Amino acid sequence: YSRNIGKVSATANIRLDQNWSDSLLGLPIAGGTNPLTRSSDSGTLHGGFSLNGDFSTRWRWSVTGNWDRNENRTVTDRDTGLVDRAVSISNVGAIDALVNGALFALPAGDISTSVRATARTSDLDSESLRGGLFSTNSIGRDTGAVQANLHLPIASRNRDVLSAIGNLSLNLNGEVEELSDFGTLITYGYGANWSPIEQVRFIASVTEEEGAPSAQQLGNPTITTPNVRVFDFVRGQTVDITRIDGGNANLVADNRSVTKFGMYLRPLSGTELWINADYNKSVIRNPIASFPTATAAIEAAFPDRFVRDGAGTLIRIDNRPVNFQRSEREQIRWGVNF
Repeated sequence: YSRNIGKVSATANIRLDQNWSDSLLGLPIAGGTNPLTRSSDSGTLHGGFSLNGDFSTRWRWSVTGNWDRNENRTVTDRDTGLVDRAVSISNVGAIDALVNGALFALPAGDISTSVRATARTSDLDSESLRGGLFSTNSIGRDTGAVQANLHLPIASRNRDVLSAIGNLSLNLNGEVEELSDFGTLITYGYGANWSPIEQVRFIASVTEEEGAPSAQQLGNPTITTPNVRVFDFVRGQTVDITRIDGGNANLVADNRSVTKFGMYLRPLSGTELWINADYNKSVIRNPIASFPTATAAIEAAFPDRFVRDGAGTLIRIDNRPVNFQRSEREQIRWGVNF
């Protein structure tokens, strides 16, 4: 639903999704003709709104809000004749306010800025019945953050300010985020945008960011799935194992450093023919990831995640998310746009 309220543009939305599924998980190992089954039921309810307006011709503001509720229920048969049950209910609400505009004028142009304040609350309640043992878990997280960006023009050809070096601007940004269950996270970055002549433009940026695991990664209920077929790389055979999924309360925050450089060339004036090249490097310490494919190297790195019987046959894998030590990624992309 969208309409104007005076000089304010307003929208609101609501959505409901519901999914059901039934799965057959193979015959019981102990014997029998009735296959093991799993029934899953998930539902999501979403509501949101946004407001946009102007303080003046130089300043704009916006406020957005969202709320989401997600429910998941799973019932799984076991070889023992018992039934495993898992239920998780999560609620997430957020509100975001943004103000952006020009602070004051410099010879090369206006110093522009944006300030964003956000508040977020989330909770996750889960319970599971596994092997006749009942367990519950409840995680809540309240988050508040303030972020600011600053754009500073240094040189301008059009304004004849240090025109010998072309157009040059710098930018700074920073964010402080407070998590009720995880402490303070800090993000900051800086960069430059330089065009020595009209046909050439260079950009560069550096960002340092801390990130916490989600409530789901920490607190999802434990789900056991029997008869999952995997290849055992250690013994070179295919086996049916029991897989453990869910959250991992021992995850720690990651820290990522991202460096970007870009070059854009327009060889023919008056046309939109661009030749571009970009270089990106990302280094993440303690990255959070889903558990990878169970190769021999992975089993050697995470021996506590694998269980074998007395004969050495793989019988169980703990598939919950983990922290790796370090992740590095470099990318060069180039192309032509016309």
